[in-house]
Amino acid sequence: MNRRDVLVLGVAGASGAALAGDTAPRPLPPPPSADSARAEVEARLALQRDAWNRGDLEGFCADYADDAVFLSPSGLTRGRADVLARYLKKYGTAKATMGTLSFETIDVVAGVTVVSMAMRWKLEWQDKPSATGLTLITWIKRGPRWFLAQDASM
Repeated sequence: MNRRDVLVLGVAGASGAALAGDTAPRPLPPPPSADSARAEVEARLALQRDAWNRGDLEGFCADYADDAVFLSPSGLTRGRADVLARYLKKYGTAKATMGTLSFETIDVVAGVTVVSMAMRWKLEWQDKPSATGLTLITWIKRGPRWFLAQDASM
């Protein structure tokens, strides 16, 4: 065995992936796509809806960005902490006052790091009429994580 063989075997032994003389290129992971971004955001949105339906407002607001902007007929709210405070003031923490939340997606514009969704939301209660409205939300990817950056709910 010559010095080159020892070096190749040493590298192969360290990585466990290559053999002496193996020069085949290794496939790279697929690049992010708009489809995968949309799927990731839809999964986050499902977790958010499920948190609401459990009566967990902190879980519901967990994906709002620290600098999120929330716009509603009652005004503008900035930041995750203030969005959470707004929801707590309006709904409290009792599941009965929060109702059951559902979404219907109307339109999606997805890029690799930004996803915008136009949706219809609906809240249903057992003892009073349901409420419905429209929302336009924008999700942004910061590092490996998606955050809800803008929410305009009417």
